[in-house]
Amino acid sequence: GGRALPHRPARRAAGGLSSKVGFSALLAALLAASCVYHAAALLALRRFSRRRPLEARADGSLPGVSVLKPAPGEGPELAARLESHLAQGYERSEILVGIISENDRSQSAISRVKAKHPESEIRAAVCGPPPEDCNPKVHILENLAAKARYPVWLAVDADIEVPQGYLRTVVTELSAPGTGLVTCLYGAVPGDPMPSRLEACLLNTTFPAQVVLADWLQGLRFALGATYAVHSDTLAECGGLASVRRFIGDDFQIGARVASLGLRVRLSSVAVATHLSHGEGWREAWQRQLRWSRTIRMQRPLGHAGLAITHATALAALALLADPLSLWALALPAFGLRVACALAAVRTVQSPGVPTGVGLLPLADIAALAIWASSYLGRTVHWSNRVMRLGKMGRIMG
Repeated sequence: GGRALPHRPARRAAGGLSSKVGFSALLAALLAASCVYHAAALLALRRFSRRRPLEARADGSLPGVSVLKPAPGEGPELAARLESHLAQGYERSEILVGIISENDRSQSAISRVKAKHPESEIRAAVCGPPPEDCNPKVHILENLAAKARYPVWLAVDADIEVPQGYLRTVVTELSAPGTGLVTCLYGAVPGDPMPSRLEACLLNTTFPAQVVLADWLQGLRFALGATYAVHSDTLAECGGLASVRRFIGDDFQIGARVASLGLRVRLSSVAVATHLSHGEGWREAWQRQLRWSRTIRMQRPLGHAGLAITHATALAALALLADPLSLWALALPAFGLRVACALAAVRTVQSPGVPTGVGLLPLADIAALAIWASSYLGRTVHWSNRVMRLGKMGRIMG
């Protein structure tokens, strides 16, 4: 006469089946979103590659340019980077190289270039060590800007080498009506060690697509730290370099401030090359990529979370392991589009030394997923032999 007891094994089995169906549905949604993202990125890259550059005017009608290059502690390879700036044939320009002290390691390379080109306007500026709560790069840029002679400032990282015609192209683009800042894509040239080659593959196959797609869909509201050009008056109007000295992502902050003035942040038609260190190991490469990822997370939390759909390789592999019969029709196109997008991205930033193949793509994609996931596990970053804790919008807390 008692009540019948429920069949617990059957209930557990039903619950497990429901969970599996729910997980498969989630994977299907992510894979579909990944396909849409990579297809859109392919269209954006194709559109960007067909964009006609602005017609460069004669140097006499373009403003003078002060190239501001923070380069403390650089080795002999700095000389080749400086040589690329001197080969521009731009009449009114100077190169200011920021160092920490008179005994800075960079002095040797700067002296060699000056001796080889005695007629050039290139000089070193001793900036001293940055305060603890200050962005080291911005500290040097502030010191260099105070010594700049010309109205256009072109910030260029120490590891950047520029192609012929770069300076005239960027300044011409900056002179277009309504333009407040010009920034450039960059291709990574690896050193010999595997960490360097893997990092170059990661950068070259992912970052150009993300930037070009953002530019196409909504217009840029950030600069890329590798190099950007801005008029000194425009920078002063949005608070100057002093207003971003407490932020780790100075390029993002400056681009956002220029855009808030109603001016365009233009993505240049010319790409530059960033040279990855030959002597760095896994730890240094990991810390640098994690710093960039956490910086983006603090500055653009929703956009950073949305990067989940860009990890098509991992999503496709997980789908084929979890539910191959149901999900193969989404997993294979997602991976195929990822490979096609990677190849298009590499072509967009192609220059001497930039790898043309994507043989390391699966490993690079695994690394990208690990870095993205790890960016949510803390707020500290390593930079310039310092450990920094980040607050809201990437503010340096100490």
